[in-house]
Amino acid sequence: MKNTTKICLTLLAYVTLNLSSVQSQMQERWTVPEAQTQQRRRMWHMHLESAELYGNSTDLQYFYVNVYFGSQRHPQTLIADTGSGIAAIPCKNYCNHCGNHINEFFDIDGSQSKYIYNCKTDSGCDCHNGQYCKFSQAYGEGSSYHGFIAKDKVHFGEHHHPNEDAFEFTFGCVQDETNLFYTQKADGILGLTKSTYSHHMRPIFDVMKDNHLIEKRQFSLCLGKNGGYFQIGGYDGTRHLEEVQWIPLLQTSQYKVHITGISMNNHFIDGSAQYNVGFIDSGTTFSYFPHGLWSSFRVHFEWFCNLDNEHHCLGRMARDTNSEDREKICFVYDEKKFKEGPLDFFLSYPILNFRLKKSDRQDDYINFEWFPSEYLYRDKSNRYCIAGEVYNRGEVMMGGTMMRQHNFVFDVDTNQLGLARAQCNEDSNQVMNISSMIQKGQVYGLDPNHTESLVQVCQHRGANGVDPITYLTPVTQKIVKMTDSISVFEYLFMFFLFAALIIICCCCILQENNDEEQDKLENSDKNEFAMVPDHSVDLDETIDSESNNNPGNKQQNSKSDNKSSRSKSSQLEQNAQVQAQQQRQREQLNSSGNNSKKSKYQNKVVYKTDESGQISGIDVKRIEVNEQYLQQKKRRLRQKVLKSSRTNKKNYYVEFDKIDEASQEESAQE
Repeated sequence: MKNTTKICLTLLAYVTLNLSSVQSQMQERWTVPEAQTQQRRRMWHMHLESAELYGNSTDLQYFYVNVYFGSQRHPQTLIADTGSGIAAIPCKNYCNHCGNHINEFFDIDGSQSKYIYNCKTDSGCDCHNGQYCKFSQAYGEGSSYHGFIAKDKVHFGEHHHPNEDAFEFTFGCVQDETNLFYTQKADGILGLTKSTYSHHMRPIFDVMKDNHLIEKRQFSLCLGKNGGYFQIGGYDGTRHLEEVQWIPLLQTSQYKVHITGISMNNHFIDGSAQYNVGFIDSGTTFSYFPHGLWSSFRVHFEWFCNLDNEHHCLGRMARDTNSEDREKICFVYDEKKFKEGPLDFFLSYPILNFRLKKSDRQDDYINFEWFPSEYLYRDKSNRYCIAGEVYNRGEVMMGGTMMRQHNFVFDVDTNQLGLARAQCNEDSNQVMNISSMIQKGQVYGLDPNHTESLVQVCQHRGANGVDPITYLTPVTQKIVKMTDSISVFEYLFMFFLFAALIIICCCCILQENNDEEQDKLENSDKNEFAMVPDHSVDLDETIDSESNNNPGNKQQNSKSDNKSSRSKSSQLEQNAQVQAQQQRQREQLNSSGNNSKKSKYQNKVVYKTDESGQISGIDVKRIEVNEQYLQQKKRRLRQKVLKSSRTNKKNYYVEFDKIDEASQEESAQE
């Protein structure tokens, strides 16, 4: 039991050290000493400005960031939009037709740092109401903004310094909103294209670089299923699941890439190469595909689901007669079958691979993998659908749903796009890698050892009229890079482990104390120590075992049977003293002539009693004992005597066992 206690205490000390380390890491993540705050912020902001993204691409249908305007730092929620170039918010006292949004309208008249452009004094703009420089912005679905141009101090994101992080930014002060801009919850929009059409408005990363808040014109968007993060000046790869791959952007003001083909689990979809432009637009909710490509998707999903009924498509394709849903590609979902969530459901569907051109060489491309946990969304309670729709353009619109769980790094200086699969938000149903899909039985086109994938092709012929080909590529184990900081769940686990060890240690100590008390009781029961009133045998005297067989003593004891117990006790004490004196004399004689190895023996005195409880005789037993054990026993007995003397009126003395030292030869003869 003592060893168990030592082990518990050792583990407790180890966990305490680790817990203190965890606490320090949590503090480094959340708080910084005030003395270091300004220095750290300057170093950090010279490279990267970071802010949280809120929203999603299914329910709310957009992602927004908090930006603070004016000398009063008024919060405004702006949609992060890589498809447009200007920033616009509704302004108080000027908004004639504006909807209800998350925050109150920006009070530009109450800001001491504002500047409103005047068309008579500021060149490069048209007049609005004969005085202000006007702006107007329309979008593809029919929404639009109208108003005038203003400039004021701006802070990006929640974590900013009131003075050091401020910069002057030109934006549109909205007076009229239409369609989705009128009904949306977000206050305004933040355009992020490489350049703008306005003479006075510039992208936010240009302005921040001019104000020395960042070193390069680069920003990144990591959109999760719910929330994400937005960084300007670079990117943070701590949440990446793979290394960043870089491809060139097309020479336009927008962010467009060259697509060389599309495949399903490395099964090339014939005819997909003709749709060779991908337009990255974070402000568009869904992804949009040309009609011919969408039809090919539908045919290939039907073919894939029939390849393996046991492991492919655990929800059959849904057939909709409704004209509005006829174009959707959906699958039946049974929530009772997947009680722990839809992860196993997702693992049964294929990966859509978009080959993005990396250089002029035909075989030099990267695979942008659209995993099923990202392209499937819950349309109704009993089905999941592909987060895409059909439109009449000839290019692929890579909207918010295609950007999910990827970090898109836009490098404006080098005109490149960096892509890395990531955990943009915590999602327990995210498919992490291809290996997890193979483990669930989905091997077609994924497992390099599944040679049937090379001959088991579909009969669909695309625009080129050739049988589609499946390319088996080696499965790469994508390593999840973990951050050095410890998450809240790990911190809670360490805390509960620490508490459990404390409870275990307390139980061990209590059990050990109980065992010691039990040992005391057992020893006191086994060893009967006679207690006599007043003066008993001297504690320093010992009794030889041979004296117990003396006939004279026995005769003396038998003659005194009719006397009182007190006289018996006195006579026995005298006999014991005589015997002890004889024993000491023999020890002195033996010690002078006997040099053999000595052993230790215990002479134990036991008083005999009759049926009435009166003392009738005395026995002396000779027992070999351990000296350490004897010392412990004496110590316990002294404590018992002291305790007894406090509780009883009379004084009692306990006769202790003494140790005789005699030679082994003499003990053998005796």
